[in-house]
Amino acid sequence: MTFSEKLLKMRKERGLSQEALAEQLDTSRQAVSKWENGQGFPETEKILMIGNIFNVSIDYLLKEESEFTDSENEQGYYASQEVVDGYIISEKKRAKLPASGVFIIIASCIIPNVFPGQESIANAIMLCLMAVGVSLLAVFVFRLIFRTDKYKSLRNEPLVFDNNFLKEFKENYRVLIKKYVSMVVFSLAIIFSGIILANMANGNWVDGVFLFLIAMAVYIMIYAGYMMIVLGVIVNNDKRTQKKNDL
Repeated sequence: MTFSEKLLKMRKERGLSQEALAEQLDTSRQAVSKWENGQGFPETEKILMIGNIFNVSIDYLLKEESEFTDSENEQGYYASQEVVDGYIISEKKRAKLPASGVFIIIASCIIPNVFPGQESIANAIMLCLMAVGVSLLAVFVFRLIFRTDKYKSLRNEPLVFDNNFLKEFKENYRVLIKKYVSMVVFSLAIIFSGIILANMANGNWVDGVFLFLIAMAVYIMIYAGYMMIVLGVIVNNDKRTQKKNDL
């Protein structure tokens, strides 16, 4: 598939007219028409802009069909390495919201153990911290429900990858899944350690340490679990994976 064919395909999939695309590229409709008909080729600056508009790599735009034979024959959203990497980075940031919110809520219960003789002050501080934690959870839910980011197609549509990147991503996926599973196992070990400590010692400090361990373990579990879901969505949305599952 040539550059002109790719440009035409991406524009139609995005539902853009030649005029609309030309406006985004700060050029004329005639120029876009010539590019799509193979009668001309955009300058480097325009190619970069096209890549940003359609979330594809420059390699994808410039390389010919022989290097993308399998993926170009598929109908779906082309997921370039840049798009996938950007999505994973953004989701890592998003995963910290619920994890931090729950951590703060649980950890706030430590305050009464720190100030056992000043109950009113301790409770006030605890409630303030809980409010912060609940706010983080509310922000996470709000952004999750009303998000309109550029990665919507990556989550909701069948994905098409070039072969080299798909192979590399699946190898990284297996490594990352093992990492996140190990994190969950580690968090369970933290919980059991806290339970053992609570049964072996007494005092306010023990309760405080126990709650901190629980808060830390829950943070790790939420973060790791969320990222496993994110990676799973990408893999399951792969067009060829879906075909295998349908057989």
